[in-house]
Amino acid sequence: MGEKAEAETEEHVNWAKEKAKEGYESAKNKAGETLEKAKESVASNLESAKETAKEKTKEIKENIAGKKRDEEL
Repeated sequence: MGEKAEAETEEHVNWAKEKAKEGYESAKNKAGETLEKAKESVASNLESAKETAKEKTKEIKENIAGKKRDEEL
């Protein structure tokens, strides 16, 4: 009877190890996906900020150039 209990215990331990490994892999994959989404979001926000800055710089330059022309007149 002791060997049977030992075998069952070992089977349960192996099952638990496998479930833990699956859980770890699942969590690792989910974390990787979340990280990739965050990187994409940051990159998108950066590009948007660059474009906005570029547009604002252009507007400022145009306004300054326009004021100089008005002053000359």
